[in-house]
Amino acid sequence: MHEKGVRVLVEAIPFILNAFPEARFVIAGRGPLLETLQQRVAALQISHKVYFPGFVSDDEAVGLFCIADVAVFPSLYEPFGVVALEAMACGAPVIASRVGGLMHTIEDNVTGLLVPAGDPDALADKLRQVLLDADLRERLGANARAHALTYTWPNVAEQIIQVYEELCKS
Repeated sequence: MHEKGVRVLVEAIPFILNAFPEARFVIAGRGPLLETLQQRVAALQISHKVYFPGFVSDDEAVGLFCIADVAVFPSLYEPFGVVALEAMACGAPVIASRVGGLMHTIEDNVTGLLVPAGDPDALADKLRQVLLDADLRERLGANARAHALTYTWPNVAEQIIQVYEELCKS
């Protein structure tokens, strides 16, 4: 889907490969844009660095998040961002677009890094930053995991109740 912004990541990959020629990218999922993305990757001559596994199960996604140096969610629109929260729970450092639920789930430079939506240059800059700095990766991953583990249904319900109570006072 266009809203997931995967094209933004694809356009950033050549810049990452200039600094990190051994980097590999996994773009999971399927949809009507898959073939277009694969064609763009081929046109950029980076097919040997990008793997499209298609649909992955929940267990496979967790496995990928657990081994990833960084998880990227370049969404152009994202109402909540459950997948980013799942990556965070696995301790993966996260880079995401500053949109919708992602910007409320991720605290910039604390539990992840946020970039302007649709900006491959900004995404590439943040990716290089995270890949260059092992301490940053470790700090973001640990903070992300701790934050994600606070997301339980009772906690979420309590937060919603607090919002309604504040609105009723207004």
